Amino acid sequence: MKTYALGMIETIGLTSLIPALDEAVKAANVKVVKYEKADAGIVTGYMIGDVASVQAAVDSGVRIAKQLGGYRSSKVIAKPAESVFNLLEFFRVPKQDKRDIFQKLTVAELQKLAKGMKDFPVKGREFYKLKKAELIEAMVKVAGDGYEA
Repeated sequence: MKTYALGMIETIGLTSLIPALDEAVKAANVKVVKYEKADAGIVTGYMIGDVASVQAAVDSGVRIAKQLGGYRSSKVIAKPAESVFNLLEFFRVPKQDKRDIFQKLTVAELQKLAKGMKDFPVKGREFYKLKKAELIEAMVKVAGDGYEA
């Protein structure tokens, strides 16, 4: 499985975040995978790629966000634990990689993740009757194809 680095830039307002992310992807080979709105105008953009690229991208994005006056914080996690990526609903990886990641989890961990998935096809008592392989296949199907960094 490919190892990703995770980069985050947090700003006040989209008018600072969007130019920061634009500069980030122009500066290095990274993919922006999502942005999230918190409260009071706080927004965070997430990007993935190799460690050096993510660090360069975050540095460039932070510079722009500071120039615009909206910078709040940033972080690069060089090699996040697989469970961190599993818990971030936005993170999409190729189906085979998903299977590899899910296979390493216990049934209880898989059930916890599946409960948080939108549109999970099995509900009620039938959910708890699923075997590990069935649970993984359903989770991979719900998560979609995704992309590779």
